[in-house]
Amino acid sequence: MIKATSFFASLALLSVVVVSPVNAGDFSRASEQTWCASPNECGFSYDFVEVAFINSISAGGADSLAWTSTGGPNESVVDQMKGVNVQFTKSIDLDFYGVGEFYNTDGLLSSQLGNFNPANLIGDRAEFYYYRVGLGYHHAVMQTVDFTFEAGGLYSNCESSGRTQDEWGWYVSPGLRLSVFWGTELYGNYMYENFENMDNHRFDGGAVIPVINCVSLKIGGRYETTYENCSLLAGLRINY
Repeated sequence: MIKATSFFASLALLSVVVVSPVNAGDFSRASEQTWCASPNECGFSYDFVEVAFINSISAGGADSLAWTSTGGPNESVVDQMKGVNVQFTKSIDLDFYGVGEFYNTDGLLSSQLGNFNPANLIGDRAEFYYYRVGLGYHHAVMQTVDFTFEAGGLYSNCESSGRTQDEWGWYVSPGLRLSVFWGTELYGNYMYENFENMDNHRFDGGAVIPVINCVSLKIGGRYETTYENCSLLAGLRINY
């Protein structure tokens, strides 16, 4: 896991270093201000960092750790996980931007599925790490609507009771950003994630509301099909 963390951190740092000089000029669509007098004056910035609290609840286990015993594959179910979600974007030119996401959640193992049910696992905690790095493209459908499309690589790691499971994968994600009034933004996107042993369909949506210049409040929701996982996110977006 340390090796993977270092790899993604290096990629993120390299993207910022490489694209910063390219992004030195003025942009017609990427506005530096986060709020404005009317929607027609608003632009969409692709230079920001978001930090949010995430709370996940799932009927199928918000995040599950699977392993194989003599009785076959089994899962330790975690019904609720909490943690932190961090996302960033960095504009490269008029149409492209780099994107990254990291979240770390943990929760109490509530039950065991299958015929392998060691009692000493119940009451333990599971911790989940998720990393995403990719390249995005945005296009102005209207002055107040941007279409986005992202693609890149994934890495996930789950640890519990001395066991660990990690997987690599890739993703594609179309989405929309809509400026509604005085800098308030509505967003929505779909993400298809393909890991080594599973695929996942993820839906994100919410609002970004200006608080002060360059700082906005973000409130959003997320649904993932793999574990019927519903998440609430609340935090801040900081434009730079």
